Amino acid sequence: MANCSFPYLITAYPYPPSLNKSYPTNRMGRRFPSQELTKFKNQAKLFAIKQDFIAMISDCQRVIKTEDTFLKIDLLFSIPKSAMYTKDQRIKKLDVDNRIKAVFDALSDLIKVDDKYFQVGSAMKCYNDTKDDFWVDIKVDMIPVEEYKLAKVSYLKP
Repeated sequence: MANCSFPYLITAYPYPPSLNKSYPTNRMGRRFPSQELTKFKNQAKLFAIKQDFIAMISDCQRVIKTEDTFLKIDLLFSIPKSAMYTKDQRIKKLDVDNRIKAVFDALSDLIKVDDKYFQVGSAMKCYNDTKDDFWVDIKVDMIPVEEYKLAKVSYLKP
């Protein structure tokens, strides 16, 4: 794999809406992308342009087209401490798992690779010391299909 720079680290990526706010249901029972999701995807595209993701985009497209590979995505959701803890320091309910889909959708749109090629590595939340800044740090790496098959077998062993 010559001339590839995996893993790619993306810091301070826009914070996604929750899954519940991303895909509301219309009167016919069909789900559709919300204005909040569309706004997030537009922010993500603008972020990618400002950060000049051209090399990452072409590398991701190339490995998916030419290699038997998945893209492993690790996510770190950074949340202000005040939004993560109550005044008496109990942890608030903040699910990051329902934000993964929005990040995957935006990344998929950005790099023009179907998110069926994405594997969730890890998804964690941490607090930051800002007053009200939310963001996501992302690591994009490749994982050969053979490695994935071996991981699946060893992961399921008792």
